[in-house]
Amino acid sequence: MHMEDGLYAVNFSTANDSGSGVFYVRNNIIRGGDSGMAYFGSYSEDQNGNILGVLRISTHDSSVTSVFGPQAKDFDLIVKGQHNSGNLNLTAIAPDLGNASMKITGRRLLG
Repeated sequence: MHMEDGLYAVNFSTANDSGSGVFYVRNNIIRGGDSGMAYFGSYSEDQNGNILGVLRISTHDSSVTSVFGPQAKDFDLIVKGQHNSGNLNLTAIAPDLGNASMKITGRRLLG
């Protein structure tokens, strides 16, 4: 199952906080953001819908605190999980933040 290009609404949560944003996916590239952070990166996918990728998270509004806390300004996320019928179920770790973890869920809105 191939992850379809398009716009995805995403929700994410850590042990301390949660938030939401959008991903725009095209040709295995992800771009997106929320009120305080921009996301960009790439991923690979196998024939079973398993996803592995890296996202760079960059602060664009310093008045907004990351769900990882105020120390998290610019960092990488290693993302893995599943895509199935327009839905995303991912987990992520932030090596730059002591391997803090995050859960990401999403759904495709449009192409």
